[in-house]
Amino acid sequence: MISWLIEQSVVMTPLLLILALFQRFGFKKLSARIVYFCWLVIPLSLLLSCIDFTFVNTVKPSQLQLMGYQQEVANYNQIIHQNDMPMLLAWLFGLCSLLANYLIRHILFFKHIGMKECLSLKKSLPKNVGAYSASRLSTPLSSGYFSPFIAVPKSFRTDYTKQQQQMIIAHELQHIRRGDLYWNLLLMLIHSAFWFNPAVWYARKHFHLCQEVSCDELVLSDKNKQQKLSYSKALLASQTSKRLNSPMSIAFCEQGIYSCRITQIATSSAVKKAYLLPLLFFLILINFSMQFSVNILASIRSGLIQPIMRILPVYPEKAVANDIEGFTIASFSINEDGRTENIKINISQPSGAFDDEVINAIETWRYKKPHNNIEEIEVQLNFRKQNSQPIKLVKKDTEGILVTPKQ
Repeated sequence: MISWLIEQSVVMTPLLLILALFQRFGFKKLSARIVYFCWLVIPLSLLLSCIDFTFVNTVKPSQLQLMGYQQEVANYNQIIHQNDMPMLLAWLFGLCSLLANYLIRHILFFKHIGMKECLSLKKSLPKNVGAYSASRLSTPLSSGYFSPFIAVPKSFRTDYTKQQQQMIIAHELQHIRRGDLYWNLLLMLIHSAFWFNPAVWYARKHFHLCQEVSCDELVLSDKNKQQKLSYSKALLASQTSKRLNSPMSIAFCEQGIYSCRITQIATSSAVKKAYLLPLLFFLILINFSMQFSVNILASIRSGLIQPIMRILPVYPEKAVANDIEGFTIASFSINEDGRTENIKINISQPSGAFDDEVINAIETWRYKKPHNNIEEIEVQLNFRKQNSQPIKLVKKDTEGILVTPKQ
């Protein structure tokens, strides 16, 4: 689980940064609607992680290449396996904390504002959308996963002109029709699962901004300059209050993003649909390439060095009694069942001092089943007393294992 989270975080981070950093450029050259559509590449990335793309790689890595990866991947596996439980507990704590925070804020918010059904607003809404007003609500919002509704401040009709009211309601209806509440729920789950990734926190705000700007575009697509100016004034009026909002709702004007929305309203241009497919293809290509690389490395890791059980050799009593130290370099193969075979001693110093113990130990080793037999894996076992200086590896790409006498 931890390995998957780390790998997917590596894949997602450049995509999130590309989407966030080039978002305003996309607003000008494309449109907010196209940029908003491109955010689909993130959930697609997580879906693609469930597909094994290694079958595309028809060229099998050479044994030299596999051995080159061995020490690096061994270090990675050792870190992950040694810290797997603490890391998992820390991740679960962060996940549960964020989800609890979302839920508690949502419950407290709606308990605080005190909603009442608004019959006058209900007349202008579709039958499946509820209407409420609240005296402590500062800005209109839409919410409700199973029974969507729109809630407005009690002073909604006095704070806004009739034209502004119609455009604000149209804005909230666009959120409901597009399913933005469900996309925000998915974002909440991704944010909670990848809470340890700063790029996710950074990109979350940009996603919400893109969501609001794209809705503004839909509402104002057939409006004149005077109506757009009136809509901008409504945004400013909604920004005056600083009361809390529910993280599971979509407010008409959220804190901190209204200035960009007003700027975009003033500079908006026609949607350039010709750029949509090439842009989406480019993002998917980046994701596919990174996902492919992660799968290849995962395949090499799972096929080469994922020990399930490795019992160390016994330090011979005769060697302990005579203060004999040394090392043995042994080679072996791993068959498709994950068992060791073809064990042989390549170098032994002192000669024959530790050979039998090494062979007996390696015979018991078990590995995760590889895709194919792995031949000629070398390991150097260093037999040293605890206060002795460590022996350097004779071969650079050989894994070193320390064996000490039992206490």
